[in-house]
Amino acid sequence: MRNRVFKAVMVLMCAFAVVAAGCAKGNEAVNTSQGSTSPSASAGNTGDSPSATPKETVELTMVMQNAGLPVPDGIDPNNNEFINIVKEYANVDLKMTVNDIGAHAGKLNLILASNNLPDIVQTNDVDPVNVAADQGAFIDLKKYYDNSEEIQKWITPAMMDMASYKGHYYRLPMAAGKDLPQGSGNYVRKDLLDKFNGGKTPDTIEGYVEVMRKIKEANPNATPLTAYADPGAGSIFVGGNVFFQWYGASPNKFRVQDGQVVSTFVLPEYRAAVELHKQLFNEGLLDHNFATNDWGKWFAALDKDALLIFDGADQLMALAAYHKISKGTEADTSFRSQIAFVPKLASYPAVVKDQKYTYGKKGSPIIWYGLYISSKSKYPDRAWSVFEGLASDKLNEAIYWGREGSEYVVQDGKRIPDAKKLLDPNRYWSIHLSTIRGFAAGQESKDAQQIQVLGQEDYDYSHDSLKYPAEMAEEAGVDMFAVIPVPDEAKVKLPESNIFLAAATVDAITGKITMEQFDKKVEEYKEKYGFIGEAYTKYMNEHKEQLEGWGVKEVNW
Repeated sequence: MRNRVFKAVMVLMCAFAVVAAGCAKGNEAVNTSQGSTSPSASAGNTGDSPSATPKETVELTMVMQNAGLPVPDGIDPNNNEFINIVKEYANVDLKMTVNDIGAHAGKLNLILASNNLPDIVQTNDVDPVNVAADQGAFIDLKKYYDNSEEIQKWITPAMMDMASYKGHYYRLPMAAGKDLPQGSGNYVRKDLLDKFNGGKTPDTIEGYVEVMRKIKEANPNATPLTAYADPGAGSIFVGGNVFFQWYGASPNKFRVQDGQVVSTFVLPEYRAAVELHKQLFNEGLLDHNFATNDWGKWFAALDKDALLIFDGADQLMALAAYHKISKGTEADTSFRSQIAFVPKLASYPAVVKDQKYTYGKKGSPIIWYGLYISSKSKYPDRAWSVFEGLASDKLNEAIYWGREGSEYVVQDGKRIPDAKKLLDPNRYWSIHLSTIRGFAAGQESKDAQQIQVLGQEDYDYSHDSLKYPAEMAEEAGVDMFAVIPVPDEAKVKLPESNIFLAAATVDAITGKITMEQFDKKVEEYKEKYGFIGEAYTKYMNEHKEQLEGWGVKEVNW
């Protein structure tokens, strides 16, 4: 049953908002040197069709992953209403191999090792491809990009810089999305506030803890706060770093303070947050499985009256719609559909150095995906035309709106989508082809679908709350750690350091070690891993002007 629930969540979240597998990753390569590949004259195609479509159809091969949305049985990935738009645009016979996202990395590594490359590679695992590109396997795309107005509408020069590798532009990245809601924060369940706090939203940490106590008193089996973990990566409190965020010191994070990059683990705010979670754990308000839950167990635990969840602003509306549409199904969570981000607290703990550290920042404008052209391709200009076809208005319309009279109708000059038809499994898989504009494209259609599913009142309740994370993100700027690479000096030890601090945090909260012993762990961390923050500081200072140009404000904190 859990697998069916998981698939339902992924399907509906993909259809309404951002594919979960497409999260940005904070180790993008940063370099602005230009490449030297000289494309053919046809690379300058603009508009929604090539300016001079070649008469001769050529065959191209392409390997990609499905972003968690497999092509349904009975649909040919090489011949369907969506990919045919791209083939017609570029005038190519495109032979597609579409791997399941879970198996893609392994298959891609085999292809790279064999040196038998397709003309085009699309992947969410860009590290090995960048390395292979630097060894000559893929071409630099800079001059293609410079002559392509179609791609420039969605991928800016700064985004290309963020995706560059050792001074070359091998990768065409995926956009996070122009309409992507910005920021992150804590969202609350309205039904629980109505039941246990008279419908009022608390404005202090103490106020939220008191509501959690009321929930627990009414339902001893409740888990008012829960989280999940990735033990292999040392990640803890995923989805549940609610109070850590309000202390400005979430686990597994770094921040810039007085011009230096430091791990949050060494901060007094982090220690105070650990003490609070120790109290919550002892009172039974914090899920005792917070350090062992995987995603599925955490998602199920949210049913047990979880009051607050930390998440990105881009996920809220998709979650609200998913919960509402589940009503009457085997996995009915419709009682969780009225959710909204909460505003800033009226007051923060005295230990918090500066309120700005409690704000979620803007994310990277690119997603950890990439398109590449093989250096062995006989037709690199046509391969670039395939990229333009993937970015075209015609494909975007087909994916997110469909056909007038079928997937939508026009009433009073306004398009009204048929959410049921657009969510049909034989259509929604096509979102994985939105590999340039990104999974946040088609927002107008998604908004209209969400209103249909939620109703105007519930839609407004959730949607209006997006202003809170957006305002805080605007003040905090772009997250530096989402747009810079992990320094070479830190790559080996960073995972080890995360596992170390996660173990110390969990042990302190669960009472396996005292807070005095925790303090010793902090000192041990500084001695063993303090150089990681120093490496980040060095990189930040060397690229400060560029980072400021990208909207990173914390370089001056």
